[in-house]
Amino acid sequence: MITMEMLGKVRRMYLRDMLSLHEISKRTGLSRNTLRKWVRVPEESVVPPRYQREQKPTKLSPYHAVLEQALKADAHRIKQNRRSARALFAQITASGYTGSYSRVTDFIRDEIFLLSRSFEFSVSTYMKANVTALSGQQAHATSTTTLPRALRSCTTPWACCTSDSA
Repeated sequence: MITMEMLGKVRRMYLRDMLSLHEISKRTGLSRNTLRKWVRVPEESVVPPRYQREQKPTKLSPYHAVLEQALKADAHRIKQNRRSARALFAQITASGYTGSYSRVTDFIRDEIFLLSRSFEFSVSTYMKANVTALSGQQAHATSTTTLPRALRSCTTPWACCTSDSA
């Protein structure tokens, strides 16, 4: 695999040292086609090489909407009343899913991460809306008391608001 360090060396050998692609290929062991591709790219548009797997539909694809809806509904419930991954797997298996459990748990893990990121954003937006016109101690008192009880202990941009005992 070509790294940014190797890419820099190849470009130096070609542009500064004026070596041919054949000579660079012999020194580095890389294909001349690969070298040609990396040498012809303008300096400002060079990005680190990454492998991108093609997105193909899976057996789980038809059930994404069902799982997303279930996870969004469960996000509003208390933790004890949320459905487990096994329960969601049983639900979609009953409706015809024939894939593996691990594929479902991977999807759920990624989706929960995305939901938690949007939740943190909405909490910080809520906090900013309540604190914008206020300052100092008055802002601390107002921001923690107007925040719903369920949200008072969650992570916010203001460290002073996280340790509130209400």
